Amino acid sequence: MEIKEIVDAYKNLKEVEMLFDDLKHFVDIGPVRHRLEVRVRAHVFLCILSLLFKRILEIDYFGGKSLMEPLEEISKSKLVNYKIKLSEREIRYQTFLKVTNINPAQKKYFTMLGIKSPMSLEEFMW
Repeated sequence: MEIKEIVDAYKNLKEVEMLFDDLKHFVDIGPVRHRLEVRVRAHVFLCILSLLFKRILEIDYFGGKSLMEPLEEISKSKLVNYKIKLSEREIRYQTFLKVTNINPAQKKYFTMLGIKSPMSLEEFMW
């Protein structure tokens, strides 16, 4: 092999190792507690899909920068499930989902991802 090919192959190997490191630590792939092969394949597929999603976000939205700071900031917002008793005489409750207030940094990251209002995420909960 030529020197340039060796260097390119080494760089690709380093990137593959970084991706596997991401897969093990960021996506948290192990341990797999499935018995059926189809479930193990599905688990690994979802992990690789989430890694791909992470890489797309890093490249397209954050200019190649790490996602750790944005993810830590976004994770501070929570979806709270309120259960309110409707009557003192009857045992009737109504449940409300509410996203906690977001700070300017969270709003910036949500806007970058095309989410105008995190409150709209409530309708995706099941």
